[in-house]
Order: sequence, then C-alpha cells, then structure tokens
Amino acid sequence: MATYYDIFGQKVQYLSSDPANVTEGQVWYNSTSNTAKIRTFGASNSFASTPDLNTARGDVRGGGTSSAGFFAGGGTPVPGTDIATENWNGSTWTTSGNMNNPGASGGGAFGTQTAGAYAYGTPGGGGTSGRNNTEEYNGSAWTTVNNVINPTRQNTVGLGTQTAGIIFGGFLGPAAPDSSTSSTVEYDGTSWTAGGSTPQAVQGPAGAGTDSAQTACLTIAGMEELAPGPQTNKNNVSEYDGTTWTSKNGVNTARGYGAALGTVDRAVFMGGNVSPQQQVEIWDGTCWSTNPTSTPRQCRNFAVTGNYPGTYSSSGIFGGGSPATNAGTFEWIFDAAATQTITTS
Repeated sequence: MATYYDIFGQKVQYLSSDPANVTEGQVWYNSTSNTAKIRTFGASNSFASTPDLNTARGDVRGGGTSSAGFFAGGGTPVPGTDIATENWNGSTWTTSGNMNNPGASGGGAFGTQTAGAYAYGTPGGGGTSGRNNTEEYNGSAWTTVNNVINPTRQNTVGLGTQTAGIIFGGFLGPAAPDSSTSSTVEYDGTSWTAGGSTPQAVQGPAGAGTDSAQTACLTIAGMEELAPGPQTNKNNVSEYDGTTWTSKNGVNTARGYGAALGTVDRAVFMGGNVSPQQQVEIWDGTCWSTNPTSTPRQCRNFAVTGNYPGTYSSSGIFGGGSPATNAGTFEWIFDAAATQTITTS
C-alpha cells in the first residue's frame, strides 16, 4: 500500500494551527488540538438570484467566468435576436455587439469575454438547416473567421479557449440516418480538425472542462435520436484525453439539454428535459451523486458562464432557457473543499 509520502513526496506536516492555504487531499497534524486533519471535497451549495438578461431566449450559449462572462445567440420569437450578445460583469448584463451571421442558436460557445468564439447553430433553435459559421469575440465585436468543418449541427456544446476550443455532439437534422452525432471537432484559433468520436451519439449533451478542455473534458448525458425514430434520453458520461473518449460512470437521471460546469475531477450537472427540470447532480471524479438542492426554476437549453472548481468556493451563472424563452438567470455557489478531522473506528 502506498504511503502519504509515496503519493505526495513529503511527510505529514506537524503544525500548531490549521494552515490557511491547503489543497484537496493534503494531510497535517494539529499539535494544539492533537488531531490529524485532511482537506476533502465539500458538498454544500446554494443558489442566488441574479438580474435578468436584456433579451429573453432559449438555446443560448455562454463563455467566460462568473465575474466576466458572455451569453450569445439563442432562439426567440423576435427576428434578429439570434445574433444578440450580452456581457456579464458579476452584477449586471449589458447588451454588446451582435454576431454577423444569423442563425446562432444551439451552437457551441467557448473562451473568455474578451477572447471568445461561437460555431454551428441553426435558425430559431429548431430548424432543420444548420450553419457552419465560426465567429470570434473580443468583448464588444464579432469577426467571422474560417468555417467549422461539416457536418453542420445544432444542440451541441463548446469548451476551451479561443485558440484551443472543442465542440462535440449535436443534432444533424431529420434527414440524417442517425440525427444525433458522435463527432468531435477542435479549433486552434485558425482552423478546425476532427477529433475522436464519443462512445455515444447524442444531441443536447452537457460539457465540463476548463482552458485545457481539448485534452481533458467530459461529455455528459444527452439525447439519442434515430431518424425517423424515437428520441431516447441517455445517462452516458465520457472523458476525453485529446485523442480518445473513455466511458465513465453515468449520471443518475438520463436527460438531454442540461448544462454543466467543471472539470474531469469536479463538476455539477443540472436541468434538462426531465420532470422536474430542477435536478442537480455532483461529480467527484468517479461517481455522480444526486444533490438535494434543486435549481430555482425549470430549465433546459440554457447557458452557463463561470469558474469551477476553485480551491475553496466556485460559482457559475446559468440563464436563458426553454421550452419557453426565458430572461431569468441565477448563480450557483459551491463549496469545493472542506477540512475534516481524521478519526479511527
């Protein structure tokens, strides 16, 4: 059996008080309280209300952080709003520059507020004609760049940065033999290339991954659709290493069109096309646990921008959504770590 020294390369610290900055898995001995302690994964979370978007919509996509994010595109009843963009500064949504190509609904957004990107999508969120435009965002204006590679798709998800982005899953249209796709594509800031195929072809998956998402991310749940044929919710979860997707333990409730935030080690997944739509699940790197806290409202086809996981606490802003277009947003706040006393039994 490996010892603490074998794993961390150092002995357990002997301290008179608990240290201020510790990482998950770190062990130390508090000589004042005569206790051994460990930094573990926390499980508390809460929701806070945030201001409404200026434009109500569903199938919106987001990027950035919980203090400097953006939402773009989306399906609404009002013509032209599928190119709308809004910036988030931690307290307020501000209308920003429109995208250049109409039909930005249900595509993939990724990157930061000042270096973002958006690709794929379809008019109105439910149309059969897809788009393969790619646009880059500088915080105020969008620039059309090289098209994303076929097949065109909607109901997909994007992760990563403007120079190292990834998009996977999606809906190809009812004319395809299998309307759901397992295709993965990667962006280097100039061109798109094909990546490894996911084990399960789904549309409306959720994704979890940070700046290094091209080499470490999760695809979570989604809906499989055979054309013409039934639509089936899936609970599949897979992890990407930059080349290959590997199946992991699935979520507890199969569903599509939810949203997620996190990494391959720590993630949260919520919403979707199930009833009730407020369900929340937490990923600890191995298994999913159903969280007793539920989202403040019914939500599917919604967007997220945020930071996760942090050393101590993290948050994300979720908003938009359908089946009815929605302007509401809310903040999810998570305690990502906790200190526990080691006891014997």
